[in-house]
Amino acid sequence: MKLDIPQGYYYRDNFWVCPIDSASMLYVPGGPFWMGYEGKSAYVDERPRHEIYLEPFLVDAHKVSVESYQRFLQSLQISGGHHLDWCHPEEPYGKSHVPQDWEIQVDHPKDCVRGIDWYDALCYASWAGKTLPTEAQWERSCNYILETNGLAGKEMIGLGLEWCMDWYLSHYYQISPRYEPYCSMKNVEKALKGNLHSLPLNRSSMRFRYAPRYRDDFVGFRCVKRVSRRHI
Repeated sequence: MKLDIPQGYYYRDNFWVCPIDSASMLYVPGGPFWMGYEGKSAYVDERPRHEIYLEPFLVDAHKVSVESYQRFLQSLQISGGHHLDWCHPEEPYGKSHVPQDWEIQVDHPKDCVRGIDWYDALCYASWAGKTLPTEAQWERSCNYILETNGLAGKEMIGLGLEWCMDWYLSHYYQISPRYEPYCSMKNVEKALKGNLHSLPLNRSSMRFRYAPRYRDDFVGFRCVKRVSRRHI
């Protein structure tokens, strides 16, 4: 089995590197995966625990940084602050992709960018030739990284929330397809993963939701890139 890694990506120090935003990315194998939670502390929207199947993909090892987001804004500025290929067609007219408190954030380029709404995150991902993770991809990534790199996995479930591609539907796990689940049913809120609480509630299955234009200091994002497999 050989992976078809996207053109321009290269391998360095155990990571795949995106040629556009220079993000270090981890390979997440495809295959069956148990998603959701059935424990005593489970919320209704985490149930039922169900088996799904995902194709392999690359995921950013860390949330998008301030310096990477700054490069994106510079590219966007060349297009007058809006780009048809990157911006979502339904984003608010005249929307700015500059995060809240940006003048403070730029003084800390290595930190994770924050104060990002869903439209900002999607526009960045499109610029970088990637996309936002589905809830399934995010949960799979978190569990896989916990197994291979415990510290990075704990960062995913304990250091804020991250935007996902899905619309939020409280009962989606009851009706989601087994193959590559993604909630495309338009709703008023988008799904986020991560956590803001202390143990024992820190788990990858927890689900959150906010309106696409919501911004806050604890909200960031990371990106994914699909890879394909071929027999040789």
